[in-house]
Amino acid sequence: IDMYRNCKLLYLSLLIILTGFKSLAASSGHIVVNPYVVQGQNFTVTYRLTNCDDQITQAPQLKGCQLLYGPGLSSYESVEYVNGKVSHTYVGEYSFTYRATTPGRVTVPGRTVHASGKTINIQSKTFEILPPDKSQAARQNSQSNHGAAIPEPEPGDYRDKVQPNDLIVTVTMSKSNIYEKEAVIATIKVYTKHEITSFRATTLPSFDGFLSEELDVSNQQPKIEHYKGENYYSAILKQCVLYPQKSGRLTINSGRYDVTLRLYERIAYGYMYTSRPFNQNVTTTSRSISVDVKSLPQPAPAGFNGAVGNFKVSSSLEPQVLRTNEAANYVVQISGSGNLKHLSSPSIDFPKGVEVYNTEVDADARFNGSDMTGTFTATYPLMPQNVGNIVIPGWDFVYFNPAESRYKSISVPSYQRTVKQGASVSDTQREVSEMTDIKHIKDLSKTTLKRNHNEVFGSTLYVICYIIIILILVTAAIVYRRQIKLNSDLAGRRTARAARVANKRLRVARQAMNKHDNERFYELLAKAMWGYISDKLRIPASALTRDNINDKMVEYGADEHQIQETIDILDQCEMARFTPGHSDDQVATLYNDAVNVISSIESVKKSSTK
Repeated sequence: IDMYRNCKLLYLSLLIILTGFKSLAASSGHIVVNPYVVQGQNFTVTYRLTNCDDQITQAPQLKGCQLLYGPGLSSYESVEYVNGKVSHTYVGEYSFTYRATTPGRVTVPGRTVHASGKTINIQSKTFEILPPDKSQAARQNSQSNHGAAIPEPEPGDYRDKVQPNDLIVTVTMSKSNIYEKEAVIATIKVYTKHEITSFRATTLPSFDGFLSEELDVSNQQPKIEHYKGENYYSAILKQCVLYPQKSGRLTINSGRYDVTLRLYERIAYGYMYTSRPFNQNVTTTSRSISVDVKSLPQPAPAGFNGAVGNFKVSSSLEPQVLRTNEAANYVVQISGSGNLKHLSSPSIDFPKGVEVYNTEVDADARFNGSDMTGTFTATYPLMPQNVGNIVIPGWDFVYFNPAESRYKSISVPSYQRTVKQGASVSDTQREVSEMTDIKHIKDLSKTTLKRNHNEVFGSTLYVICYIIIILILVTAAIVYRRQIKLNSDLAGRRTARAARVANKRLRVARQAMNKHDNERFYELLAKAMWGYISDKLRIPASALTRDNINDKMVEYGADEHQIQETIDILDQCEMARFTPGHSDDQVATLYNDAVNVISSIESVKKSSTK
């Protein structure tokens, strides 16, 4: 009986403690809704409140949506005991069910609720209603794939399931009519109605006539898009900033891709049916795309230095008070959108008596959806030498604005400053003379010098030194001639340095592996392998294909095992983008295989390379 009473008292004490610490838990609220909904489908909007006093009973008014019922309430509680502190959490979810009636973007309004005397603001959230697929019959018999807006293909005869429109690879340009040196964004995107288990580019599109710079798309997530009357999962495979270097109609050649799709076939068990997944290989191509490049109007005005875009210019001269033999900075900043990374520092006529050092240039430009925006900064370190008035003259920044199809000029103001006396040469000498850690030159006029009458010319030491100098000169001449030969053979230098460059890239990939960032690891490992093969076998990046790699490695003298291991590693890196969830052991094994393959190829005695 005493034990029963003690247990009861302990339980009541814990209950009192938990009730008292309820206010320690954080309060919050947010909206949960699917980012994509298809017209005609039902969907749910949920307000999730954590440790809040209020309840949400009034349904929000949503544009293009019909309220079916709500609210539906679900709740749960939890108690945590961490580091001697007890926290009590109560979560309430208020759900409203709607039917999507009109395509477009819809905003779920935010709300204000109260928690322990405080006001909590719930932020609004936006989702999109997509039009339905054109093929209504297929959509009615399908089931939702992963709870999203795209229906999963109905299990059946797999040979009839992959239609031409089920997998599309496109190359699009952000602009169709551009000028020379004007930045344009090229995007390679895949649209699919099925899950992709592997995706391999056998031939990438070539950007002939352009300077290209690849953008990072590793953080871009697949999304749902309505494309040509159908709803697809879409993902950006590659995105480049292109700068046309000549006028005329430039064409981006199509690429070729090997894709493995996961489909489903129907299995009958008497009156019941089930589905079984299987893989099907498909080869597809992206269409060629052309862009019209117009030449810049001629003649170009004086001062034009290749800037194409829409810019603003600012300048500064610091410090405000200039002194002789003290450093100052004249800074020019060009901001806006255009070919910022290909600008050159403006030529400025500084006055006499001002010593100017090497100009520091920094270009910071980012992709904003259709163009490159950012800043270009040129810093001119300078030092006045004489006391008096100086004038840094104004100048004009001339650029071509493609939106207005004309050259424009921005006037940069001049600067007039008075240079005051700063540190002089005598002051500097006085500072040096006062230093105690420097031994100064002494007066040697009173020092008695002794003459050594030993003859050096013709001695044994003289002959040995003479021979050593001749050998050094001959060796330097041989090394110099060999260096000239290597500099003239750029392809040979790339081949010789292929393994060293690949090892540097592998070390970076290993760092990502140690951090368990497997997605980053596969991207870096793929770059290391493709770069090594391109350098070692002298294959241009635009011509890297499985067939070329196989043929070139045979010419190089590699055996079938080395060739197959190389291709397998490249395939695994490509597949990893569409099959996440690899274990650390698999990542470590793939890394070791890559290191071993490069080492084995380096040990091959080259049969013939041209």
